[in-house]
Amino acid sequence: MKKLLALLAIFALILGCMLSFTSCGKKDDGKEDESENGGNGDGNGDGSSDNLDGDTSIIPDFEPAKAKKGLEKNGYTVTVLCDLVSSAQQPPESGLVYNLTAFKISSRTDVIALFYYADEATASLAYAEIERLANEEKEIYGDGIVMGRSFNMIWYGTVEAVKAAQ
Repeated sequence: MKKLLALLAIFALILGCMLSFTSCGKKDDGKEDESENGGNGDGNGDGSSDNLDGDTSIIPDFEPAKAKKGLEKNGYTVTVLCDLVSSAQQPPESGLVYNLTAFKISSRTDVIALFYYADEATASLAYAEIERLANEEKEIYGDGIVMGRSFNMIWYGTVEAVKAAQ
C-alpha cells in the first residue's frame, strides 16, 4: 500500500511538472481554427506514427472527448487539465488545447497522459519535453510505458491505458 501511495505521489508530481511547461490559457480574439485541430485517425497521413516503442497500432483516439469517454468507460479516473477544444478560445503560446491524465488501480496501476496541440508543428516542438517526462515514468513502470506522436497529439502511458483511450 505504501508503494502504491508513493507511485501516485510521483505521478502527481510529474503532472505538476507538465502543467508548468504546457500552460493552458486564453487569447483575446476568442476564435479557434478548427482546420488545425486533429487528424482523421490514420496516423501521420503516411501510415506511421512516432511511437518510441514501435507499436504503431496503439494510438489513442484523435478526438479528445472520445478518448476521455473510452477511459471512463474502462474504469479510469480522468482529470482534464486543459480544455480549449470545447470552447471558442484560441490556444495560448504553448499551443496546448487539450490535456488529460487518467489512472486506474487494479492488480496493477495503469496511467496515461494525452496532449492535443493546436497544430502538428507545435506538437513537434513540445515532443522533446514530454519525452523527458515519459522517460521519468519509465523509471517507475519499466518498459510498460509507450509514447508516441501523431499529427497534433502526443501521448504516453501504459499499453492498457492507451488501448482504453482508443
